[in-house]
Parts: sequence; structure tokens; C-alpha cells
Amino acid sequence: MNLGEWNYIILLPISSLLFMIGGTGFKWARRFVLPAVIAGMAILNGSNIWLSLGAGGLLVGAFCMPYGDGKDWWFRFMIGCLYALALLPLGFTTFQAIYPFIFLLTFYISNQKWGEKWLPWKAWEALNGLLIGWMASLLIT
Repeated sequence: MNLGEWNYIILLPISSLLFMIGGTGFKWARRFVLPAVIAGMAILNGSNIWLSLGAGGLLVGAFCMPYGDGKDWWFRFMIGCLYALALLPLGFTTFQAIYPFIFLLTFYISNQKWGEKWLPWKAWEALNGLLIGWMASLLIT
């Protein structure tokens, strides 16, 4: 098994888990631990240390932004953009351009009466954590 496979094995479940834990009241798990894990994995994979730390810092800033109650849909879309843009120091993948739309669409579905059974909030958190881990894995592999 090569190091690239380990990126997926480690980052996908950990990012999903930390994103969900962060939504359960332990905000620090999403805001600080997840960016540290992503930056650490990038460094271990040979990415430039300063760019990796920069991406980690940008992720901290992005993950500290609120997107819940009282925020309009345009603002939420911008949060999805920030999540994707925070990874730019590590590189660019087309998925970063698509992610904000997935973020917003799944957020919308999860917050509708008809959608909350199909995509409950914890599943939304798990999905978005997974997608962030996937984006990071694509960039550091």
C-alpha cells in the first residue's frame, strides 16, 4: 500500500468524524483539530511546510465562520467557497470549484422537512467532513 492510499484511509474517516464532533458542541474538533490533521498529513506527504501550515491556518479561519441560523443562503454559499479556497495553498482540483454547490445543496436538503429524513443533519456533517478530507487527499497525494 502506498502513502497516497493512506491519505484516503486516514483523512476521509477522520475528517468526517471531526466535522460531526464539531457539530455536537465540541467546536474545537472541527475548527482546530481537523485543520491540524490536514496540515500534518500534507507535511508528511512532502508538501511545503509553510504552504501546509498556511492551508491549516486558512481552514481554522474558514471553520470558525458561522453558517447556521440567521444566515442567508448567499452567505452559506460563501462559507462553502471558503472551505474550498482554504485548501488552495496545497493546490487546485476541479472538485474545489464544485464543492460550494454541493455544500449549499446538501445544506438546503438537510434543512427541509422532506429532506431531513433523507439527509439528517449528522449525515450532512459527515458528508461535508468527508468531502473536505477528500479534497485535501486529492491535493496532497
